[in-house]
Amino acid sequence: MPEMVRFALRLPPELYEALQTLAAQERRSINGEIIHILDRYVAGVANHAAGGMSRESERGKLMAAA
Repeated sequence: MPEMVRFALRLPPELYEALQTLAAQERRSINGEIIHILDRYVAGVANHAAGGMSRESERGKLMAAA
C-alpha cells in the first residue's frame, strides 16, 4: 500500500455520524469511506471536465500531476 499523508480533519458531528453509518454499511473504516467518497468525487469532476474520459485514465493523470 502506498504511503499515506496524515492530516487533521474536523467534521460536524452530524456529518461524522453519517459517515459512520455509510462506512458500516459498506464494511469500511471511516477513513476508508472518506477516501472512497473523495476518490469517486475527484474522478467524477475530472471526468466531467475532460468530457467523459474513463476513471482509470483520469485518475492516472491526476496522480501524475500531483
